[in-house]
Amino acid sequence: MPPTADNTLGLRTQVSLTSQNSRLTHESMREFAAMSGDTSHHNGLPTNDFNEPRKSSRYDFFYKEPCLYSQKVYLNASKVFSSLKHESREELENPYYRKRDEQLNRQTSKVGLEDLDFEDDNEKRLTFELAFETLKYQRVFEDLFLECSFFSHFPEFQEDESLVYVVLWDYQSRKFQQRTPLDDEVLDSTVQSVEEAILEYKTKLNASLARHRIKAMAPSIEFLLPDKVRSKEEIRSKLPVFTWVNQLKTSIQTVVSELKDNNFTLVDYEDRFDGKVFYIDPHCPDMLVFTAECRDFLLEHHLLTGGHLVMQDKSSCIAPQSIKYLVGEDDDVIHVNAGSGVTTVHLASLMSQSSGHIHAFGALSSSAIQQTIEKFGAKKKTNISESKYKLVSYNKQKKKNSKGIEIHRKSSAEINNNIKVAGDSFLDIDTDDSKYKNVKVVLVTADCSKSGIANPIDFVVNEGEDMKILKYLSLGETDESKLGEMIANHGNLLKQAMKLNKVQAIVYMTRSINESENENVVTKAIEYANRVQQRKFPYRVVPPVLRFSGNEIENNIGIVGKYVKFQPSDRNSGCFVAVITREPEDIKEANKDLLERARARGLLGGKKKPKKQIEAETPVTNNEVEVEEEKLLEKRVKRAPRKLRTTQSNTIGFNYHKPSGTSVVKAQINSHTKVGARTKSTPILNKIHASKLRPLAEPLEKKEKTPKVAEHVKVVKHPAPFRKRKKKHTKK
Repeated sequence: MPPTADNTLGLRTQVSLTSQNSRLTHESMREFAAMSGDTSHHNGLPTNDFNEPRKSSRYDFFYKEPCLYSQKVYLNASKVFSSLKHESREELENPYYRKRDEQLNRQTSKVGLEDLDFEDDNEKRLTFELAFETLKYQRVFEDLFLECSFFSHFPEFQEDESLVYVVLWDYQSRKFQQRTPLDDEVLDSTVQSVEEAILEYKTKLNASLARHRIKAMAPSIEFLLPDKVRSKEEIRSKLPVFTWVNQLKTSIQTVVSELKDNNFTLVDYEDRFDGKVFYIDPHCPDMLVFTAECRDFLLEHHLLTGGHLVMQDKSSCIAPQSIKYLVGEDDDVIHVNAGSGVTTVHLASLMSQSSGHIHAFGALSSSAIQQTIEKFGAKKKTNISESKYKLVSYNKQKKKNSKGIEIHRKSSAEINNNIKVAGDSFLDIDTDDSKYKNVKVVLVTADCSKSGIANPIDFVVNEGEDMKILKYLSLGETDESKLGEMIANHGNLLKQAMKLNKVQAIVYMTRSINESENENVVTKAIEYANRVQQRKFPYRVVPPVLRFSGNEIENNIGIVGKYVKFQPSDRNSGCFVAVITREPEDIKEANKDLLERARARGLLGGKKKPKKQIEAETPVTNNEVEVEEEKLLEKRVKRAPRKLRTTQSNTIGFNYHKPSGTSVVKAQINSHTKVGARTKSTPILNKIHASKLRPLAEPLEKKEKTPKVAEHVKVVKHPAPFRKRKKKHTKK
């Protein structure tokens, strides 16, 4: 093994152990060995076995930085960078260049995700990560190329300018070390020529970069970025991994137990968060949060690849959690700006035990959202009648194992949930259409400036967001030219949602921290709707039903007044959620909704099962039929006296016994009516049987009591024989 700085220092330390300063040298060597990760030293001393292989460390003299990007990733990242790159200084100063740039933007703006070829999500993530990092350092690289006259020396690369920028960022991050091709990599001649040119000019590029750092007094190249970008980069490196459990395929208990089998530890929210640990989010009960170092392991885990766990930022999951407690058992939901459909599927997962529908508007493309729906199991492929038959036959077999219960839960979820993707715009729908008569809640995910996002790469990869958000987030700014248009569009969406007759709640969500996109939009929309509609119960803002602690409420952590407001931090990205509600006009409907919400929150012991489902799950026996007939008999007996009671009612003896199974009434029930059926006229109420029902005119449980007579009445009224004698005596 060639001598390195570690080995040389180790030999010198072994010779100097006999000196008086051996203890000081011993401690310094121990620190250096721990820093370099050298396992061949024990207690700071080198071992005698020099043939033992040692792990390479980035502190080694001949250490080579690994390269994560292939040449295919270079080409795809250059396409993304070409469509999103900022205006150069020449284009900003010269009107001719500005006009040319506008024409080029019209052509390059059509570049989208569908134009790029990715083998898997990992390659997609690496592509956008490389393009985003290049966008952040675009201004710095422009100055480097001008100082070094790179394109004057290599004019053939002017057409591939975006590719040169992308390759330069990767090489400078690896200290301009030559890249080793990956296994089974297909090499491209153009990319190879660009790499050779950068390696040839690496001395001039390195010197120019050092001059810029000295001029800006920057310890590293990261300090050449704006403060906003650098602060978000620090947050991004510490941000945990958020996942929610897809209850359309599995349950939370199953996922937690399987993670524990994979040596993960479940901890509390306030415990130390390091290593292979995870916790259940206090605000979203179906969300599992992992450390940032577990990202690579989770991306390859079968729970994530199989759709049982879905990776999505917490800022996108708070609004569906708020809707969970607002939707009844049979209520429909409208989702505006569904995008790729990940949030729509999350809403379907939370409504897995409901029979309502979800109307999705504003999808990126019909094929993309259908692929997402089928991937996460939100669409039923078999017939409902077949599934019901399986449920009934399964219950008859009386299998009570845990797997059987899971199968039953999955089948009911697949039957009940149904996502309807609408092709038209939400602003163009007819609010009085009959297909929206059951819509009670509307979710509006506004297409905002995304100023609160801390990790934009995850939003583009996991949620299918428009990759144009990378352009302005790379500078830590928002597009001021489009901000007014976005605010007006948000207000129009809220006003359109408030026009629906049966809507009782609207959840408005943004990933922005600007008040102009958040509170101002909600306030103006509510004032306009209440002024125009003049309803008996106007719209108002209410706090969402989420589990915020007393400390969070007092210190405005996550909830500020009646709004949910999270600032970007090392725990989560920034977001804003507002819940707008109104009471229904009909009192009966209001009471029904109140009971449904209480049942959804678990205050009434869970959701009530439909009557048909109960009949299908439980077999009917003869004893139950007899009990039902007895109950029906008692009800009809209680109703009969109202129609058959005469003006002169005779007293009933208390020695009455309940009719047996061979009585006339029960025979009529068994012969003419079914259990639970309602008929307008029954043979029991015929005049022929009226005489037989007179002994049953009074309820069985209530016995007639002897009337109480006052004392003075007893004294005045004498027996009848005494009164007759008195009358005869007076006649004589």
